Amino acid sequence: MSDRTAGSRAALRAATGFSCLLLFAVPVRLTAGDAAPERDPLAGWTYVQVSASHVQVFGMTFARVDGDAWPDILSGPYWYRSPGGDLTGAWTQHPLPQVEGDDPDALLAVDVDGDANFDVIAMSGTAGRVYWLERNAGTGVWTSLRIGDVGVSNHGISSQGYRLVDLEAGGRPEIVINVDPCYYFRIPADPAAGNWPRVEAVAAAYTGDEEIAFGDIDRDGRIDLVTTNGDTGEVRWLKNPGNGSGNWAPHLVATLPDIVFHDRLEVADFNRDGRLDIVVSEETGSASGAETWWLRQPADPTSPNWPATLVVSQGSTNSMRVADVDRDGDADIVTAEHYGSLEVIVWNNDGAGVFTPQLVDDAGHESHFGVRPFDLDRDGDPDLVSPAWNAPQFLHLWRNDTVASPGFLLFADGFETGGLFTWSSAVP
Repeated sequence: MSDRTAGSRAALRAATGFSCLLLFAVPVRLTAGDAAPERDPLAGWTYVQVSASHVQVFGMTFARVDGDAWPDILSGPYWYRSPGGDLTGAWTQHPLPQVEGDDPDALLAVDVDGDANFDVIAMSGTAGRVYWLERNAGTGVWTSLRIGDVGVSNHGISSQGYRLVDLEAGGRPEIVINVDPCYYFRIPADPAAGNWPRVEAVAAAYTGDEEIAFGDIDRDGRIDLVTTNGDTGEVRWLKNPGNGSGNWAPHLVATLPDIVFHDRLEVADFNRDGRLDIVVSEETGSASGAETWWLRQPADPTSPNWPATLVVSQGSTNSMRVADVDRDGDADIVTAEHYGSLEVIVWNNDGAGVFTPQLVDDAGHESHFGVRPFDLDRDGDPDLVSPAWNAPQFLHLWRNDTVASPGFLLFADGFETGGLFTWSSAVP
């Protein structure tokens, strides 16, 4: 264990007051006129095992597949029906349809054809093909249509960089899939015709095939792209030209030469100065030394040396997300480990970019491309979901047992809408 790792763990223990902690609490449902009880808004989490028969995939999204009130989980070739209520009942596993003889990996949920029902964007990892999956609400029968190709990632099992983002003004959101290079698809007026228009936004020279993130970095009203290059340690943002063309202009943000490989990436305003900052976590494949950094945007976003602050050094951090976990109006960071102590931690932001660790779980639940925030129990705060990799049969859920604000139903979907740490009042 490195000195920095030991130090961060000591800080964590001091902050939480526990050496081994998985907190359980009964959620409180408030009604109008009730007074909120005095309690730590990050004090309670309940672990739920969604599946012990999952598979090794990157894709995950959320939608009300069966049309009831409770959001379901879609991941890899399956969808998991929510038990509703406190989420501790059985999450029933259902298969998605095979596509051209291959299992799909469910990436995104979006209403493709404007019928007010959700659709799934999925990818065939072995062939690099992208599909639109639609479920008939009455019969439960799925149909599929190939919308285009992006090529095979170096893992051969779908993409680690996918987002649903409004890149071109005046239309539906675009579907972004990064396999190095980074492409996006426009949803056409007649999506059933297939062969959706595809744009190569970023050439392979400026992006690896890991995570991507989006935000209006230069505040010109257009959503820009943020990428990393694990081979060089570079973090870059690429300016959206706003006219639907490709080859977006790159700007170097910083070089983090000690990082073995950038893995996860998010964008948010961490210090409330009106500028979007960047957070990057590291994949080391080892039990320690994986660093998570936040990069503060200077007055000039084209400056190549954004100030970098170390959040934590821990086990390989292949899971990282941003959400307002405690609902105090600022962006918190959530990390989970792929190796090491396998801890899940919320890094509570004080609003100025100073992060205090709050332990969620140290019971040894491995995470990979997870801790996705989404309000699955509809109580007004984001729950967390993670697939595993070394033990791919497991799909994990941590129910957030914080006190909901009366009169509000919130669903966290910032990981699909560009990493802007946004909230919506509806779920597909």
